[in-house]
Amino acid sequence: MPELQAHATGLPYLGYLLSQSQEAALLAHEGVCQVRIPLPERFALHKLLISQLRGARDTKSLKDVYQAAILLAALGDRYPGAIEEAVSQLPDSGIKYVRKALLLIQPQLEEAYPRAWDELTSTLG
Repeated sequence: MPELQAHATGLPYLGYLLSQSQEAALLAHEGVCQVRIPLPERFALHKLLISQLRGARDTKSLKDVYQAAILLAALGDRYPGAIEEAVSQLPDSGIKYVRKALLLIQPQLEEAYPRAWDELTSTLG
């Protein structure tokens, strides 16, 4: 984006992430602005998916996995069924990446947050 003097790269699976969104408020010193943001369950799954596309040695990949695990734990407790719904709408080509990431979040979720873990594994198989 030359006019902003910034480099932009296309984000894989952006269509999945943004195909459903919700309204939120953006707070700033200058005021408040209404914005649309991805659903949290889609955001968490997208983080898992992208973490596997980045490569296992990337520090940002580990951060993505950690953030996704925390968000999924909260969603499993507060919004039953939301994770299953988001998983069911994952593109077929992305499912393998999320399954691979499950191995990384299993120690964090399986015992401490069984609802989230059950929703993920029951839908992904």
